[in-house]
Amino acid sequence: MPDGGMLSAAAGSLRYVGHSAFLSAKGLAIRQLRGGAAFRARLAELEESQWAPMAVKQAAQDARLRELVRHAYDNVPFYRRSFDRHGIRPEAIDGVEDLQRLPTLDKSEIRANPEDFVARGQSQRLIATGWTTGTTGAPLGVRRTLESIVYDKAILARQRRWAGIDIDDRNVAIWGTVWSNVIVPRAVRSPPYWRFNAADNQLLFSYYHLSDETLPLFVDKLRAFQPAYIEAFPSTMLAFARFLNRRGEVVPVRAVFTSSEPLYAGHRQEIEAAFATRIYDYYGHAERAVTAAECPHGRMHVNPEYGALEILQGDVPAPAGQSGEIIGTGLTNFGMPLIRYRTGDSTRAVTGPCPCGRETPLIGPVEGRAADFIRTPDGRLMPGDGVMEAFYGIDNVKESQVVQEAIDRIVVRLVKDETTAPVDDQRLRANLLRCLGPEMNVTVEYRQSIWEKAEMKKRWVVSKIGAGLDKIGGDA
Repeated sequence: MPDGGMLSAAAGSLRYVGHSAFLSAKGLAIRQLRGGAAFRARLAELEESQWAPMAVKQAAQDARLRELVRHAYDNVPFYRRSFDRHGIRPEAIDGVEDLQRLPTLDKSEIRANPEDFVARGQSQRLIATGWTTGTTGAPLGVRRTLESIVYDKAILARQRRWAGIDIDDRNVAIWGTVWSNVIVPRAVRSPPYWRFNAADNQLLFSYYHLSDETLPLFVDKLRAFQPAYIEAFPSTMLAFARFLNRRGEVVPVRAVFTSSEPLYAGHRQEIEAAFATRIYDYYGHAERAVTAAECPHGRMHVNPEYGALEILQGDVPAPAGQSGEIIGTGLTNFGMPLIRYRTGDSTRAVTGPCPCGRETPLIGPVEGRAADFIRTPDGRLMPGDGVMEAFYGIDNVKESQVVQEAIDRIVVRLVKDETTAPVDDQRLRANLLRCLGPEMNVTVEYRQSIWEKAEMKKRWVVSKIGAGLDKIGGDA
């Protein structure tokens, strides 16, 4: 009879084949969307518009904004009431410069009544809900139209081409879930900790299974797969980079694409050295209000076709060169428009032309919510943003913070919103245990405020056991 090791290996192989087939089928559906006529047309437009003079881009953006504002007033209950209350007619917004006539939009207003932001007569087109991560640690569900999804993928494809990457190139993506499906179930405790998405020639690594012990397996697989590029959180790439740098090894790829977390200059250097390439960072959020993409010259270009970006200090424009909050007006999602949306992230405008020749507004580094790793009792390294998934669908939370007090204990600090409805903290605990493992003890504390100290603001996951970003992968 086969021994236990052989049976375990066989079971692992069956899991790999079966789940890879399932994810490939999901990937094929996305690929058909991405490869359709609408996507090809949108990408062709973006490839052309990127070289247009800024005046041409601005005129096109203003025209799209006028269309959006008229649509929002006519079809979205929140904006009809808001415009009327402030005595503003839609025709008064002739271009981006007129946006200052409108009030800004806070997350709390959407969270209080999300249906008020859904455009009437378009519900059949609202095919997906994206969950924000958010600087306050309170996710927000924002619905998206098919057009928005296509535009999003075309914007990403354009940046890939800036790096000399085609959408069909072999790649590795390091995430926890894709298309709302877990890559590798968290209960799996034997390799492989990856799945193959044949539709995109893509190897999907599960960061839920990342640990000091599994890093060699991931790196060996990465080396054997030979991807053209990798996409992941900056913190996840840092763990791989420090492992390679300690061993004096390099795994060359043509590009690394990062998003969703702050990318620090020192960490960029470590990652680029380990993979003998450059990083192309991307700024975006699930609200799809505004995006910016890094070009080969290291400049962050706002995508004016996608959304209008303002930088405010309070309610007034930030002085030239000074940092302020990013305010975004999305131009692609007419199903749930967000006009002058406060993202909670901050940056500053950068002046001067970019050597790449693309005339767009430029911004400096984006300061968003930072998050440490959590180290689980079974030795896994969980990226802070990976923990955010446990909060999806948990209502009535205004702010949250996760603090790891010990290897087997985390404290979740919650600030409840103004509603009388309770927070389902039992469900939240169960979600966290599925994410972090049953050995973790989870305590929920309710507070009046979390961000008592300015230096603590936006550090959503805090490790007190030495699992911060500077500790990941050991000392490099």
